[in-house]
Amino acid sequence: MIRNVTVVKLKPDADQSLADRAVAEIQTLEIDGMVSIVAGRDLGLKEGTFDLVVTCDFVDEAAYRRYDTDGEHDRMRRELFFPISEQIVRAQLALPD
Repeated sequence: MIRNVTVVKLKPDADQSLADRAVAEIQTLEIDGMVSIVAGRDLGLKEGTFDLVVTCDFVDEAAYRRYDTDGEHDRMRRELFFPISEQIVRAQLALPD
């Protein structure tokens, strides 16, 4: 199982309604082999954190690659995330069996 973690730092002048829309829409993605997807805003419990987080679990690398190259996912990145993002950081890790 593979977990993809994405964190987003919003631009200071980011449209907050677009950020809310991005969080809501990304969770509607359905990709073959994706086990779960969760997105939300940072709770602000610690100073210096990023603003949004998306975590996705996949059955294998092929499923992750389908997600990464999916046309609807690309549209969401282009139309929702990129316009409001100052920085986007991603990491993938293997989950223990």
